[in-house]
Amino acid sequence: MPVILTESVAFAEAATPAAGSGRLLIRLIDAGKGSSGVYPAEVLKAAAESKVFAAGTHMFIDHPGENESYDRPERTLKDLAAVLVEDARWDKEAKALVAEARVYSRWAPALAEMADDIGVSIRAYAESTTGEWNGQPAKVITELTEAISVDFVTRAGRGGKVLAVIESARRVEEARNVGQWVESRIHAGFTEIADDMFGNGRLTRAERITLSNGIGAALDAFTAVLEEKAPQLYERDLWDTPPADTGTAEEATGEVTEAPTNDRRDQLNALLREEHGGDKTWVWVADFDDETTTVWFQIDTPDESSTWSQQYTVTDDVATVLTGDRTEVRRTTIFVPVEAAAPAEDPTPAAEQAAPTNVPGHPAGQTTQESEEDTMPQIEEARLRQLEEDAGRVHALESERDTAVKERDEAKSARLQAEAGTYARDFARKLVTKANGDLAEASVARIVGDAIRGDLPLTEAGRLDTDAFTPVVEKARTEEETYLAQVAEASGIGSVRGVGAPVEEADKDLSDDELDESLAKLSGRTTVKGA
Repeated sequence: MPVILTESVAFAEAATPAAGSGRLLIRLIDAGKGSSGVYPAEVLKAAAESKVFAAGTHMFIDHPGENESYDRPERTLKDLAAVLVEDARWDKEAKALVAEARVYSRWAPALAEMADDIGVSIRAYAESTTGEWNGQPAKVITELTEAISVDFVTRAGRGGKVLAVIESARRVEEARNVGQWVESRIHAGFTEIADDMFGNGRLTRAERITLSNGIGAALDAFTAVLEEKAPQLYERDLWDTPPADTGTAEEATGEVTEAPTNDRRDQLNALLREEHGGDKTWVWVADFDDETTTVWFQIDTPDESSTWSQQYTVTDDVATVLTGDRTEVRRTTIFVPVEAAAPAEDPTPAAEQAAPTNVPGHPAGQTTQESEEDTMPQIEEARLRQLEEDAGRVHALESERDTAVKERDEAKSARLQAEAGTYARDFARKLVTKANGDLAEASVARIVGDAIRGDLPLTEAGRLDTDAFTPVVEKARTEEETYLAQVAEASGIGSVRGVGAPVEEADKDLSDDELDESLAKLSGRTTVKGA
């Protein structure tokens, strides 16, 4: 029977580059003893003739873990790094299987950089037998029957490596520039989002492909802009220090543009929210003065409202940071005389005209400050209505968020339970039949049903916790065996084999009819199944 084996080999250093682009010459495995067994040269030569590692064989980053092998045997696009572009051939001199691979652009720079420190490993089905190697007993691989993948791994083992980077030295250098690195990060981030949505059932396969085509077109447009306006990004190495900034376009032409009032207000609002804002705390600019670099701002909470002032720093005409401590202030209003307009024929300068005498500086009952009610922080009516509406909306959104989170968690829990249930059923059946192979199918089914009833124990990753689930299965099996033993004893037949010490007729298995008859006696039924 074929079994899955893995054999790792050193990735090794790149050899002399040759013509081509994005290609690697891979030594998959050579003849000799590996971690899974001995690989005779004739077995590898036969694998080449049979095209076991055919063109199109995938190469992934890392072998899959135990959970991934069960949950996603087809692997994931996020880890697909390369593909063989030719059938693996037999290299007589090296006594090895070799093949050329095409590496995808997002992985090419990383694999070239890690070449000295990682390995290449095959995954395949194989037939084996017990034999000898150098006078010692060993498992000998007699046939490689089917390739699964050839993966890039952290540890090296049996013989293979990357023989050559089939790509010009200049091309390898260009792959390590800022422009292409940014492109690859955009593509990688988008791909991860799309794959997660597809894996969670939120996208169809056709939609996933459409999104992939869309990001490809978007990256083409993105690249065109960079090549036109910032071509140096495709010339500068990823880790090189950028050149000194020559200034903005406005500075280059001698023009200086001051921030409009709304821009300054937006800048200050952002600084204030970061410094003083918080949950159910709203901060907004009441006024500011660029000459004294002072901002006056309002802080509103569900319980109170207060007005404060604080200094700020302007750098390159941008408010960049709040300085010093904030000071609570109070808004006041004063009344001053209105200067009378001079008659048109009056040649007396306005500065020398007398102020009207019939306007008192302090009207009756009026002081230079407002009453206590008027000196409270003032909020414009429209702004107040907006804050009240926002506060109400915040509560509604919080409620909607909590409901959505609860529904999401419940749906996720139900999905994980359902996914674990299928595996738990098979796992429980194997445990039961291994512990007692004499149980009837009906008993096994009852034990499995009892074991998976209710919530299954899961790991933090959402998989079945087999360590915690095993005692549950054992308990259900023990209860079923005890019950069957009681039925047999009450019927005078003896103990069911596998439970307790045998009594008379212990070596005789109960037939289905005998078991049903015993159950009928215990339950008081007068009709026996099949009678």
